[in-house]
Amino acid sequence: MQCSKCSGSMSEGFLLEKGNHNDLSVQAWVEGSPSTKSSFLSQIFGMSVRGKAVYRVQTFRCSSCGYLESYARESTR
Repeated sequence: MQCSKCSGSMSEGFLLEKGNHNDLSVQAWVEGSPSTKSSFLSQIFGMSVRGKAVYRVQTFRCSSCGYLESYARESTR
């Protein structure tokens, strides 16, 4: 894959997320708007993605200029 900015070589990686208790995970793209309900359970467990399409985010980095390019191609559900 070539960088769309400088035509350098791109290598695949991922963007790291830190959650509760510093749990590590990979970013995901979720279809639609975030849930804004402020119920007791959503405050404890976070947002619900029930019924929404969730895609793993693939990120590529240019070895020449450092540009990042991300894609959400495959649904995780």
